[in-house]
Amino acid sequence: MKKLFHMSREDITEIKGMCIPVFVEQLTIALMAMLVSAMVKGSGMAAVAAVNLLNSLVMLFQQAFTSIGVGVTVVVAQYRGRGDLQATGHATGQTVMLSVYIASFLTIIGFVFMEPILGMILADSEALVYSYSRTYLAFNLASLPFIAIYTVSSAAIRGSGFPRTSLRATLLYNGAYAVMGVIAITVFNAGLIGVSISLLASRIIAAVYSIWLLHRGNENMTVKKLVFKLQKNIMTPVFKVGLPLFLEQLLFQGGKLITQTFSVAFGTNAIAANGIVNNIHTLQIVPGTTCSNAAPPIVGKYCGMGDKEEAKRKGFQFLLLSTATSLIASMFIFIFMGPLSSLFTDVPEVTHEIHSVFMILCFTVPVLWPWGFTLPSILRSSGDAVFTSVVTIGAMITMRIGIAYYFTQIARIGINGIWFGMYADWIFRIVFFLPRFLKGKWLEKELIKGEKKAA
Repeated sequence: MKKLFHMSREDITEIKGMCIPVFVEQLTIALMAMLVSAMVKGSGMAAVAAVNLLNSLVMLFQQAFTSIGVGVTVVVAQYRGRGDLQATGHATGQTVMLSVYIASFLTIIGFVFMEPILGMILADSEALVYSYSRTYLAFNLASLPFIAIYTVSSAAIRGSGFPRTSLRATLLYNGAYAVMGVIAITVFNAGLIGVSISLLASRIIAAVYSIWLLHRGNENMTVKKLVFKLQKNIMTPVFKVGLPLFLEQLLFQGGKLITQTFSVAFGTNAIAANGIVNNIHTLQIVPGTTCSNAAPPIVGKYCGMGDKEEAKRKGFQFLLLSTATSLIASMFIFIFMGPLSSLFTDVPEVTHEIHSVFMILCFTVPVLWPWGFTLPSILRSSGDAVFTSVVTIGAMITMRIGIAYYFTQIARIGINGIWFGMYADWIFRIVFFLPRFLKGKWLEKELIKGEKKAA
């Protein structure tokens, strides 16, 4: 048996080939989230608060097709490992259509129930926060079908072994958003509505480009046409991974949204501060999310080949890489905390809150985050989705919400209490995920039935 921690030249080449494009992709996404908050800074803390509160809700909607994307990544990777390259295109086309159906449904529901949703999230926030939130939410809802196409297409392309191709779609999407947003702010002085229009336009561009990439195809996957009727035999393995993850993320993001609303009681500055912390934290975990997104295509391929030993070894390598790079990122955030926070606010009270949270967060992320988030991504690579979902939901309900509620609503220690709930959530995950990984229980799952084909 090869040493788990040994990395040969072939290992490095394989992991580097997947991780570098995914890292650039994740870094671009994180920087764009920060740029949006920075662009609306001139409209005041009410606009910053609105954007960051609504981003949690939008992420809740987007988790539907993000989960489908994870499902198709694993399925395409396993079909590729089995040598069944025709099935990769069929699975991708079907999941793209499924994501469009779900996104369209969410768009309609969002517009019909917009006011009750805003009332639930914003509660007693000032009128200006409501006004900004209404505008930002409307454009986000309208763009959901387009971001669904882009998200699922990019995930499938990564699963087919071509992360650089999906990176081009990400750069086009975020680049168009950044350029149009900056022009809207600096040239037309359009404020938040300019940023919102730029968001919708960039997502339309990304969707069109993604469809073209799928039709053009690559040596492992081509989508000649999109079939509107969903086929059970193709969708079943996607659902096996995607559905538990969707339910998990629906409750997880719902729990996250609930904890974000705990900051409302502390005023607009606290809402803005917590939103800014989330933006900078997204940058902090870029290395970890890179490993979480890069692991399924590689680990899943070996699971599809039936090489359990190599799948587990690759999983170890991703865990170590995620931990080491998260440490470097956290050191960077700790050193440059002052300049980073100044990008979003010049209000002393908000700055103080941000620094207070990161004094702890920079130490907890390298120790806990990779083992709480990269690890379940590795487990899902074999199709072990139900167990990871159950643990995540349990952690969210008992730790993330329960502990955060106590520290914010009863102990009243401020937004740090929200993050205490996060830390407890991460520890809870590790207690269950790590033994399952080490014992190899996850490798007993069989996602795709049938004989392997020659590659």
